[in-house]
Amino acid sequence: MVKSISLAVLATLLASCGAMKSAGGVADHFVDKYYVESDQQGAMPYADGVAKLRLSAELSLVGDSRRGIAPGSHAAKVFYERKSLAAEAQTARADYALTIKPQGGTDILRTVQLELARQPDDTWRVTRFTETTPR
Repeated sequence: MVKSISLAVLATLLASCGAMKSAGGVADHFVDKYYVESDQQGAMPYADGVAKLRLSAELSLVGDSRRGIAPGSHAAKVFYERKSLAAEAQTARADYALTIKPQGGTDILRTVQLELARQPDDTWRVTRFTETTPR
């Protein structure tokens, strides 16, 4: 039994490391955690630089206010579509269209831009992210 647990943990770690080798995979995971799940702590492994500083600042502001709130019970649902991914040797940019559907309200549209950088261990991290309202 202990071996199967260890193997399961190892398989999970290997799968997550593989996801970190792709700029698109890291970008999608970041958008899932940060925008869809509203989980700054969950987005942290995918961030570095200014993005990590922003997440840390947001976490210090919300503190324990989210304790006891069930995942997925947010007042709005968020859906996204990756519109583009441009990757070079050391940097990448991913653009997303977000649709935020508040309960009982009209849809809100946002455009999100992620900047990513390849790390020395050949994995990718989001280094900066911005949101705008499309025209």
